[in-house]
Amino acid sequence: MTTQHEIRELLHHSWYAFFGRFGNLRQVQIDAIPPIVAGKNVLVGAATASGKTEAVVGPLVERIMAARHEEAAIRLMVISPTRALCNDLYRRLEGPVGACRLSIDIKSGDSPGLNEAEPPAVLITTPESLDSMLARRPKVLRGVRAVMIDELHMLDNSARGDQLRVLLERLTRIVDGPLQVCAASATLPDAPHIAQRFMGPAAICVSPSTEQATQRKIDATLLPAARGGAVVEAVEALFAQAPGRKILVFTNARADVESIVALLGKRERLRGKVFAHHGSLSRELRLNAERSFLNAPAAICVATMTLELGVDIGSVDRVVLIGPPPNVSSLLQRVGRSNRKEDTTHLLCLYEGGFERLRLEHLLSCAVKSELFEDNVPFRPSVIAQQALSLVFQNPKNWIDAESVHARLGADVGQRWTLGHCKQILDRMCEQEYFHPAKHGRYVADDRAKKMFEYGLLHGNIEDSAEIEVFDETTGQLIGRAALSERDQDRVKQGLDVNLSLAGKSRQLLRIRDNQAFVDTTDGLDTSMFVARQAPRYSYGLARSLASYLDYGPDAMHQTPWSQKRHMLGHFFGTTWARLLEYVLVDLKLLARPCNAFFVTLKKPLPLGPQPFGTPAKIYAAIGRALPEDRASFARILGAGPFRSCLPDDILDEWIEDAVDTPAFVDALTRTQVHSAPVYPRDEPEEQP
Repeated sequence: MTTQHEIRELLHHSWYAFFGRFGNLRQVQIDAIPPIVAGKNVLVGAATASGKTEAVVGPLVERIMAARHEEAAIRLMVISPTRALCNDLYRRLEGPVGACRLSIDIKSGDSPGLNEAEPPAVLITTPESLDSMLARRPKVLRGVRAVMIDELHMLDNSARGDQLRVLLERLTRIVDGPLQVCAASATLPDAPHIAQRFMGPAAICVSPSTEQATQRKIDATLLPAARGGAVVEAVEALFAQAPGRKILVFTNARADVESIVALLGKRERLRGKVFAHHGSLSRELRLNAERSFLNAPAAICVATMTLELGVDIGSVDRVVLIGPPPNVSSLLQRVGRSNRKEDTTHLLCLYEGGFERLRLEHLLSCAVKSELFEDNVPFRPSVIAQQALSLVFQNPKNWIDAESVHARLGADVGQRWTLGHCKQILDRMCEQEYFHPAKHGRYVADDRAKKMFEYGLLHGNIEDSAEIEVFDETTGQLIGRAALSERDQDRVKQGLDVNLSLAGKSRQLLRIRDNQAFVDTTDGLDTSMFVARQAPRYSYGLARSLASYLDYGPDAMHQTPWSQKRHMLGHFFGTTWARLLEYVLVDLKLLARPCNAFFVTLKKPLPLGPQPFGTPAKIYAAIGRALPEDRASFARILGAGPFRSCLPDDILDEWIEDAVDTPAFVDALTRTQVHSAPVYPRDEPEEQP
């Protein structure tokens, strides 16, 4: 076993900078550092606040210091999932990297500049900014020797993660030597496969032993609180119990953040002590909220998932959850922000209705057992279209061919999506006037692609939220982004009052110009105008685990009479398969209301016992009739990415078939038996959950 003294010898230049201020190293750090120093690709998985980021960056900095006397070049790229995390990583790493006499900088949407004449040795960036650099200035990346991906699980299994896999392949083709790729992640349901996707088959996985990885004890208090005033009263009461406390409140919707902050801010004892944090706020306001909460002796910060990870907001005494998080990983991240120096984390869970309470109880039980139930989606072919647009501008002559696109997909992806698939996608993009065909199988950038490149619109795989920027009329300060309906925009043009809530304050809309809104801060509270984003998918595994928690049998669905001669079916098939179930119920002429991940309302009851949905052939036929006509909805549910319109229908259908795994669904539905029983036995709801 490697000793701490041996680790210090390995980190001859970087030990004191990265680890000198700590006591003993943690075992996960001792296990991770030697293979990283040896040049191996390593994935480090450990709990929040375990020092995993330093365990990766420290030895990578040690390796690049051998080139510190060579010509200035980017040697290490640290890729972070969000701009907020980029800013936080910069604050954390600036001191240690500087102590090693290396330069460090940041490039993201919040900090777009880069000094190419004197590039930093360490660059912190996002997948989108890496894409931009590869397309616009690939020469500046030739000296890169190592990549560190922070919080990898936030990117994996998403269109942005698929994009990053291709970007890493592209990067290996332009750097001067071998490229080392390492990563850190807090939650790893399937570490070997994740490592292989991003780092290749030889990647090493390092994580604490079962004994070491045991989660901290969770002391959870569950209280009923309807949205609005009851939530505010519960949070204020918690603060009043110990006025010196710092409380971090998580909610799943940005509109809830705004309304809660506005209501809390009206309470006399809380004036100036309540902060909002979510993705629609400007960088300046987000950073101000982070700094204010960090420096305040006692305060409340209300946030969405933007504060689940990494961002330095100091010590948090208590975490409050408003409703259940979307999955177990999210719960663990939120819980992990509290009482980091103690063995027990204290948690207040506020719920509305019996079913929310049961979901919270179930998620907490899964967290204790480290059961994550991730919802895996295969590589999205829409990313091939996006990468084709990026690649065409990496070539100074602005042309590509199907072979060059396919070669940069990597072995695994290239095996599933063949050269023929790539050619079909490029031909489809010609029809849409992104490219036009030329001699020798080449595709040349057309005006549509050139305009996207000029305005920086082709480097991301994030769905367009249809929000517009909001500026303060007096100061010109960018406050954030909000979605406005056509009706509200018309009211503004007519000079009528329209208000929105942003950063915890009510704003009166004065005018809209060039897709920008200008506001004046007013008194009072109004409803926040935020676009409703696609709800997170609830995986089949997590849904069936919840069914088991509610005493369902392994292949059981529960059915019970409901209001107005309807019946309720508890299927617990998760988000994706619930959509397939709808097709079958429509075919049976039983569907009364659309399915959610757990329940569906029926016009009349299903027959009890085995095979209530018919034979496998009949189920396949129902899906086959409905799925091609519903591909757009499925593409949204599965997160196909913003470039899905570039895919021919048959390729999109192939991908959807892969993602939904129809044979497995048919097998599960065929095995299902329907029982006459309450949809959940402990606290039956008054209306459909």
